[in-house]
Amino acid sequence: MVRPESLRSYCLKGEEFIQKETERILKLIKPDVLPSESTHQCESGNRLVPSDADNEPPLEKEDAQS
Repeated sequence: MVRPESLRSYCLKGEEFIQKETERILKLIKPDVLPSESTHQCESGNRLVPSDADNEPPLEKEDAQS
């Protein structure tokens, strides 16, 4: 059976790892998020990529009418 002391230290190491990884990922993401141009690229990309999504809204409108 695992001793509570070792379990606590294991959890603390995990929390530290998560914090460091979160900071690292945020630093990687930040440059892409800050410019307003990147948000426009994301919006236009989201409209073009899912072909199924373009077919869904007309179906919903038909259901609403009937």
